[in-house]
Amino acid sequence: MLNTRRNTALVLALAFLLLLGFSAPSRADDPGAVAKTFFNKLVAGQSVWNMLTKQSQEIMIQMVMAQAKQEKSLEGVDAKEIEAFARQELANENGELSKSMWQEVKKELAGVGTITVKDVKVNGNTAVVTVNDGSTMNLYNEGGAWKVGLMESISQ
Repeated sequence: MLNTRRNTALVLALAFLLLLGFSAPSRADDPGAVAKTFFNKLVAGQSVWNMLTKQSQEIMIQMVMAQAKQEKSLEGVDAKEIEAFARQELANENGELSKSMWQEVKKELAGVGTITVKDVKVNGNTAVVTVNDGSTMNLYNEGGAWKVGLMESISQ
């Protein structure tokens, strides 16, 4: 079990590392509504972790782990311990790491106007949502609910 001092250090270090890596309930059966809720939550600085695909979550965890290996403040801390802590914190929308990370995203998105969904194209378990600025986002149906493929969309 991590001690309080180490928890605080991990929260701060992981929040910083995550930020370096990438500068209303929705209707889970409607990819357009899911995308709109996703953008609204991002702009409000709220956690979207549970709206992400499993693949996006795994990619983000791997980014944290790759960067954590280079962080001197985490020397001597077992990688599995760091990974378990990061997973727990990111999955908990009230966790210090989660709140810190999404509040930083909110700051980065300051000034972004209203996001309007312009088009939704569904092809089986995949949807492509186009918003008012022309950006697109991939969504994937996982277990009957549409999830945002944030990292999958970025890597296109």
